[in-house]
Amino acid sequence: MEEVEQADQAVKNLLIAGHPLVVAWSGGKDSSCLLNITLVSASEVKRDTGDCPPIFVTHADTLIENPEVHQCALAEIKRIETFAQSAGLNASVMIARPRTYEHFAVQLIGRRALPTYPDSAQRRCTWDWKVKPMQRLNADILKKCSAYPLQPVRLIGTRFEESSVRARKMHERNDSATVVRTDSADGFASLSPICELTSDDVWVYLAEVRDGIRPGYSDFLAVFQLYKDASGET
Repeated sequence: MEEVEQADQAVKNLLIAGHPLVVAWSGGKDSSCLLNITLVSASEVKRDTGDCPPIFVTHADTLIENPEVHQCALAEIKRIETFAQSAGLNASVMIARPRTYEHFAVQLIGRRALPTYPDSAQRRCTWDWKVKPMQRLNADILKKCSAYPLQPVRLIGTRFEESSVRARKMHERNDSATVVRTDSADGFASLSPICELTSDDVWVYLAEVRDGIRPGYSDFLAVFQLYKDASGET
């Protein structure tokens, strides 16, 4: 797939130039596709040049995830770490978790907050359980990257095809698969390597990894199963 090869080359260009990379990984199909491209590209850069900047894989654990999803994420994290170690990569998985006073149970039992629902006007859960922990984690990553001369680049797994609203916002930000955005206010540059892939492209890519046609840190069988279960297929 041309778009996959384009993403692969874009990641390699950043690594060869010396940029530390940050990959936001949720465990879903898009972030798994992006992370696999990144780790495989990094392993090839390491093999060919003998060096590779650090890669930080960030993951948000709200502590109230569906148990099946949570266990799948933990298993995939082990595979990520095993692949990175075998390839000699300076890669680490960093997990953002809410602090004790931000936990769901503590907030409700302590009467610091009311439950929120999908149609609630205020989504404190998103802020307290994901945004704030990730902000703390990103600040830590910036400190770790201060020894490197080039700005760290956050790789984002968003795609234009996901929805018209997502596409409009991405176009407004000038998101690109090849051109790095440096106008972020949080200290990170950003790139969307898989933004031009369709949903079918992503599934085909993961299937090729699963079937051994492409290299990967995982066989992604659990990812396929999770989406199958979510769709109600038998």
